[in-house]
Amino acid sequence: MMTLKPFLIAAAALSLTVGHAAPVLAQSRPGPEMASGLAGLQGPVSGRVQQQLDSGERVPVIVTLDIPVDLAVQRADHGPAGDAMRRRIADLQNALLTEVYGASARASEQSRQGLGYQPFRVTPGFAILANQAEIVRLASDPRVLRVREDRIMRPATDTSMGQIGADNVWARGVEGANVSVAILDTGIESRHTMVRDNIAASACFNSTLSTANLTATTTCPNGLDQQLAESSADAATACLDADYFDVASAVDGCVHGTHVASTAAGSTVTLKSGAGVSGVAPSSEIIAVNVFSRFDRDTCTVDGEPRAEHECVQSFSSDQIAALEWLLDNRDRYNLAAVNMSLGSDGFTEPCLGTDYEVIMQELTDAGVAVVVAAGNDGFANKISEPACVPSAISVGAVNDNDVVAGFSNDADFLDLLAPGVDILAALLTEEPPQNQNCQLVPDTEPNEDGVCHWYGELQGTSMAAPHVAGAFALLYQGFPSTSVAQRLTALQVTGEPVMDGYTQRVHARIQVDAAYDFLANGAGVVRSVSLDSLTRFDARNTSSDVASFNSTTRAIRNASGQSRTVRVVSKPDWLTTEFYEGDGAPSGAPVSQTALTLISDGQLRLRVNGIGLSDGFNKGELVLSVDGSSTRIRLKVTALVTTPVELDYETVRFGPFEWVGDADESVGSIFRLVGLDSGLPVALSADIERWGARDGRTVTDASIQCDFVVRPERFSGNEYIIGAADFTDCPRFDRADVFIDARVARADAAGLRMRRFLFNRSGGITDAAYDPSGGAGMAQSLMARAPVREADAGRPALYAEMGPGSVLAPEALTQAEFGVFEWTHDGTGALLSEFRLGPVISGDDITIDVALINASSSGYDGAFTDCRLTIRPARRGENDLLITSQDLTEDCGAFGRADVLFRVTADSSRVNYALGDIDNMRMQRQIRQDTGALTDFHLDGAVSTGVTATNLGNGSGQVIAGPFEWTGDSSAPTSNQFRIAGVTNGAVSRIDVSIANATASGYAGDFNDCSLTIRPQRAGARDYIILREDLADCGAFGRGDLSFRIQAPLSAFPAAVKVRRLAFGADGDITDFGFDAEAGAGQTPTAISGGREEVVFGPFEWVGDAQAGTRGVFRITGIVGGLPDSIDIAIANATAGNGQFTGAYSDCSLTLRPGRAGLNEFVIGAADFIDCGGFGRGDLSFRIRADAAVLADTVRMRRFAVTTAGGLTDFGFDND
Repeated sequence: MMTLKPFLIAAAALSLTVGHAAPVLAQSRPGPEMASGLAGLQGPVSGRVQQQLDSGERVPVIVTLDIPVDLAVQRADHGPAGDAMRRRIADLQNALLTEVYGASARASEQSRQGLGYQPFRVTPGFAILANQAEIVRLASDPRVLRVREDRIMRPATDTSMGQIGADNVWARGVEGANVSVAILDTGIESRHTMVRDNIAASACFNSTLSTANLTATTTCPNGLDQQLAESSADAATACLDADYFDVASAVDGCVHGTHVASTAAGSTVTLKSGAGVSGVAPSSEIIAVNVFSRFDRDTCTVDGEPRAEHECVQSFSSDQIAALEWLLDNRDRYNLAAVNMSLGSDGFTEPCLGTDYEVIMQELTDAGVAVVVAAGNDGFANKISEPACVPSAISVGAVNDNDVVAGFSNDADFLDLLAPGVDILAALLTEEPPQNQNCQLVPDTEPNEDGVCHWYGELQGTSMAAPHVAGAFALLYQGFPSTSVAQRLTALQVTGEPVMDGYTQRVHARIQVDAAYDFLANGAGVVRSVSLDSLTRFDARNTSSDVASFNSTTRAIRNASGQSRTVRVVSKPDWLTTEFYEGDGAPSGAPVSQTALTLISDGQLRLRVNGIGLSDGFNKGELVLSVDGSSTRIRLKVTALVTTPVELDYETVRFGPFEWVGDADESVGSIFRLVGLDSGLPVALSADIERWGARDGRTVTDASIQCDFVVRPERFSGNEYIIGAADFTDCPRFDRADVFIDARVARADAAGLRMRRFLFNRSGGITDAAYDPSGGAGMAQSLMARAPVREADAGRPALYAEMGPGSVLAPEALTQAEFGVFEWTHDGTGALLSEFRLGPVISGDDITIDVALINASSSGYDGAFTDCRLTIRPARRGENDLLITSQDLTEDCGAFGRADVLFRVTADSSRVNYALGDIDNMRMQRQIRQDTGALTDFHLDGAVSTGVTATNLGNGSGQVIAGPFEWTGDSSAPTSNQFRIAGVTNGAVSRIDVSIANATASGYAGDFNDCSLTIRPQRAGARDYIILREDLADCGAFGRGDLSFRIQAPLSAFPAAVKVRRLAFGADGDITDFGFDAEAGAGQTPTAISGGREEVVFGPFEWVGDAQAGTRGVFRITGIVGGLPDSIDIAIANATAGNGQFTGAYSDCSLTLRPGRAGLNEFVIGAADFIDCGGFGRGDLSFRIRADAAVLADTVRMRRFAVTTAGGLTDFGFDND
């Protein structure tokens, strides 16, 4: 039996806490064994009844007439049809009584009472005592559908409110006001402070029977078998007739009912400890209905043994049915939302059709009243009790406060809901001690000021879980009175927290009433006339170690708007793959997208488990969909049970961050090449989008934007996969962002994967991005934690390119970081327009940006942060970043012409949205554009260069040497080169000599005697000097060469280090710097091979197209001085075409040595020359050059740049990796 804990919970009204070691009230043991097939009786028959029948005694039975349910329900109708049906049923009942029991049974009320006769008002039948012969005669009558034992049932016996979200619903002003909850139980202690003000009405339906082996007496206060108190608690109070406290036997009749009622709809009470105790619907009214009669000790047995030391209370099914019928009649009077039945017996493995409860429960449900029933506490793994098994009943199992299913809680496939049912604190009873004495249950405890002791205690059982659900129905009914029971049940099921029973491995929803409330408030899963055909939770489980053995599901997407709608995945677990299909037929072929679908009418959404990130055991999550960006979401709970460890021979490799990636709508897009997929297509591709710029209502609490790319087979060829800018339509709009790309690939491929990127615009401009991570290799996610969005971590900065995050200057309240130097920046009046991106800069951050304009070509700038302070323009702010344009620099800093720009960002650490020090994780990048469509990054932005310090020549003169600048064309070359000498005061150069090495024309020695440039004053700025293509006419027609400059000027004109940089403009206007200018340029030393010959090897040069490609690579080999090479062989790795003929060996291709490609010191390979290799699509090319030792110089170099058929021009910065 339950025992008292040896301490009190101090309360405004004294309370006690009941121990929970032995939940006797909650049916901790199975009931008696049942017999079946007994003559005339259907369904399970208790051993006690069988024994009584064998002894010739009468037993309680329920006789159901053979009237179809659809006709029987007419009995409740108040019109002529109801009158007719009631007369018909009364006539049948009277006829049966006369024929089986004799005319006296029909004529005499006393005789009928002696037989325990109780006719039902709605259910077509009656309860009565019958012996074996009478049962057989009744059962064999064609007017009788069945005869069943009138089952005797026992009761199915502070943090839970927060656990189910009830407190969040209260905060919305919804506490169950003006609705009621009926409690069919043992009666209620009406004086208890938690329920006394909430009881609106009461009733008592008991039985008084006496046979040789069964004695039941009514507990109704009036001493009769029925009592109604339609505006008071009088009929349900029978609590003070025992002088002992015995929770196990519940003989006093009210402990169980009081606890259940106060859990469903008890008022909020504050204990002296400060803790609050409340029912789920604290403002609801309680309809207290006592359906438990008192049984003598011999009847209170389990397996034939006494169940209690004293009498007990138990309930006849017939009394419950009578009570339900009374509630149906009075549902409108009390605005009844739910009926709670924390009782039951036996167990059924499937919904129990044809029971005596079926008609009345369905009638209540159809009338909008939820009938909530405890599932029972026998610990059955595949059964729930009666009447919880009735199809229209809402069956409830129990969990603890950690959402672990209680061991005693019955389970079955058709269990409806779970709710807290372990250690539930609620009202127990009210004790009235003897006059002038203390409370008896706990000695020396003084009574309250009203002279009684109000006790609270913890009980457990599905009895305690069911009233949580009944109270939830009351809250939902108050909020949404026009909804049906089915709609409210659906809301609780689809929003409930998925909980798996560790023993049965079934998954059920633990109610989350605030989520259910929001679900109904926001359209019940319909957003802008778009919905899924089913929001039933998707439960997946595998049958083998193969991930493909998980079951999948397809949900139809309904668009009733008549307009185009876009459904997009907002979030989901990594292990879930979503696939969208158009149309309303079964999905076939490749999906349209994995993350979004635009539809006019209907579509399909297929869900399957991909295995990514699955843990062994139970996994749960939620799929969240948006419709046209609406803040209201469609939500679907999903679970995956790993019954057999999944053998995933895959690895997820992360690439990036790729900074300043534009979404599908941006004018500058990105194209990514993933290479090394020897085992085939990626299993999955996804983007982790961070520091995004879009301002569409997201908040800084968004960790990142996650999206899955559709894996498009047409993008895969050879062993590469291309992700294009258009693929970002699979993602929400983000404008621009830093993007990590995750590739789920065969484990064998993971180590060798590389990813590269190009940027391009709609005008044909193209560039690589020098600030992309070097090397192109990814990192296996098994080796790294998932990167956060803003919080700095030790692993993140190392993944960025060489530029670094900037240097932190102040560790205290004002935090500063410097970014730059960004050389050769033009103001807004120049031809080259720079755009800078700074992030993270969160909306609301208070920052200042000071600018130092170093080596400005206009006077008046000191190269210090006093030069300029930028205005922070709201129009330039994204959600996570800030853009700065050349126009902004001009407006705030004036017309500085050209300058090397250094930014200092100052943030007030007490006001910014990230922790002190996180400014060190800020990044700044630059892109340069022209109105003509030219586009480039500046590789030199990432170069670490202190410049060159001038040499003192004496006589007040100084000298600087810079170069070589390889592959420079002369003044007539189609690619126009410009050079800037920065760090010369007033541009006061006095002499520029040019060395032209490896010239394609004769007459150039490769020393500074080759050429002297005319000094043109118009090229001079306040601190720089410009050399244009036309200035190289001073050097004649050298074709192409590697140029070095010797620059002389007054030593005073070289106050600091000097930097010389180059830009190149293509024939069609595109622009590039040459990333290899920043490389030391050591070249390769040839290796001797047989026969007096040498060879030199270069590469791989990644992402090279064949002779038909739109992007055409041009290669230049310098250091070939004595004629043509003997051979140039090419190894083509990762070819996307050729049906396997390209193996990555030098046997793949041998070029024809075309004399026209040779200069005096060089050999050029054009894209057209790759015709010799056949159609390889794209590949990573390595070159082996063999020649006589006299042909190759001591140092040989090879460079590449590319032009596109659209006029784009770029070098390949990653060639230098």
